[in-house]
Amino acid sequence: MGEVTPISVLFVCMGNHCRSPAAHAVAQKVAWETGHVNLAFDSAGTTGHHRGDHPHPLATAEGARRGYRVNHLGRLIHPDDFVRFDLIVAMDSSNVDDLRRLGGSIDQRTGFYRNVEPEQLQLLRRWDPYGMPGDEDVADPWGKGPEAYREMNVQTSGAFGGLGIVISIRDQQLTVMRPMPGTRTSEATSCASI
Repeated sequence: MGEVTPISVLFVCMGNHCRSPAAHAVAQKVAWETGHVNLAFDSAGTTGHHRGDHPHPLATAEGARRGYRVNHLGRLIHPDDFVRFDLIVAMDSSNVDDLRRLGGSIDQRTGFYRNVEPEQLQLLRRWDPYGMPGDEDVADPWGKGPEAYREMNVQTSGAFGGLGIVISIRDQQLTVMRPMPGTRTSEATSCASI
């Protein structure tokens, strides 16, 4: 049996300096603690303002206080990311608008996960059990004090219980949908309706 391709998740905010590196760090820790080894994470920004920079010191400090290692180097989203990542998880609705514009509003994914999750672009707080409709943005702490970074971490980490459950369920569905060696893709895809 061949290697299983991990489910890939890209976290995106405007600068890849505060929110998306924090979400990336939380995701890595939650995946490790829950034994979800079939996941790959990265983060990026919709602008290149902080390309090559370490995360904001307050994001790093607040993450460390909570046991997260926020150590990602900032990068700009690349057109290939729309093909490479199964899920692109934005921190706010402005990020989603930017991503739709940058990606041409076309789902470019080619993997099996496309059959499991119809929407590639998601808001992180969609999975927050305490989030309310219309309040799905992770507040941008840029230019604010430590309290804003604490709130960002509360909002970010609050969504991961729900996201972890969704990915776990989807990973099980994905396992059912993966083709056996020698099977045509159309036969494997039809397993989704079973």
